[in-house]
Amino acid sequence: MRTLLSLVRGEKKLSWKTIFPQLTVKYLLRYFAVSFLYGLLVAFGFILLVVPGIYWAIKYSFSELLFIDKEIGIKEAFNLSGKMTQGIKWQLILFGLAILGINILGVLALGVGLIVTVPLSVLSNLLLYTHLLSRLPKKDLN
Repeated sequence: MRTLLSLVRGEKKLSWKTIFPQLTVKYLLRYFAVSFLYGLLVAFGFILLVVPGIYWAIKYSFSELLFIDKEIGIKEAFNLSGKMTQGIKWQLILFGLAILGINILGVLALGVGLIVTVPLSVLSNLLLYTHLLSRLPKKDLN
């Protein structure tokens, strides 16, 4: 993801640290904790009712990327993701439905279309992430 983020941001030169970051056991455990907490929160929301699950899935959808990109703590990643998605949840639902539709078209193309639609989905999500991140006030990024 760091490499794709560098490419999306238009960085001309990639460093080895960007391509192969120092992966420590502590870093990997914290990343899995972020992913697990996100999945647990969304699953719990769906168990309560479908609406809280969708709401939390959208609100905290960028927490993993923030953890990877900004190298911040778990709590900070969730809080910052909430700030990034504040006030635009309906637009994010439409974005998610558009991505879902594109991937359904990939499946309908005998599954071979997924070779195109899945990378397109990932890059679209990363472009959205960088756009929403650029809209945040600088004080929130520190």
